[in-house]
Amino acid sequence: MGQLTGGRYVLAATLAAAWLAVAVLAAGQRSPRLPTDYPKSFPENGITLLDEWVADLDLSHDGKWLAYPRRDPQDWYMDIWAVHLSGAGRRCLTCGLTVPAKHRGSVAWHPAGQFLAFSAENDDVRTRKGDRLAEPGIGLNTNLWVMTSDGAKAWRLTNYETDYASPRGVIHPHFSPDGKRLGWSGLVDSSKVAAGYEWGEWAVFLADFEVQAGVPTVKNIRTLQPGQQHSYYQLDDW
Repeated sequence: MGQLTGGRYVLAATLAAAWLAVAVLAAGQRSPRLPTDYPKSFPENGITLLDEWVADLDLSHDGKWLAYPRRDPQDWYMDIWAVHLSGAGRRCLTCGLTVPAKHRGSVAWHPAGQFLAFSAENDDVRTRKGDRLAEPGIGLNTNLWVMTSDGAKAWRLTNYETDYASPRGVIHPHFSPDGKRLGWSGLVDSSKVAAGYEWGEWAVFLADFEVQAGVPTVKNIRTLQPGQQHSYYQLDDW
């Protein structure tokens, strides 16, 4: 497992730069929960804007769909959306979920396309600071979840309890190319804060991904800490 320098990594980076823009740059801007004025084309720049208020994204393995977290300007939480590269079919996948109900992000497609893995804030987080620290890419007091690609069902795969003093969490899960394994990273010891460990001690986790009677699970979770400095790890791809 390591950084991928070509292929899907370059394609995802190009799509992120060319087709999605973060309208948060426009201070104070608000948009409706279900925007209808996208896609927007800027032919003079060679750019098509598919959506706004978005964060990281993942391209489906058939190269047709983007999944990404999008901030809802009404409550400021992130939901997971999907859109076809043509700009058609944009829909919110997590808006109908009652659990988890707060931040949902760090999304990754299963190679077969029937599931999406993501991180989600624990519903019992009660402080605004806790909400901010649970956002995708920070991931404190979050758990690993997986849902069907239509957002109809979701299952929690890890069981990290909310703890403000010593939080655990999940960021940037990714499936193996055959869909049989799932990797992610997260905080394991917040007390170890020092020079070079400003975010505490982190680790990479690797598990077997299985679906039994239609229910996804992870088994045989291994903890990996490559290198000599076990401070911060982030998986950008498999």
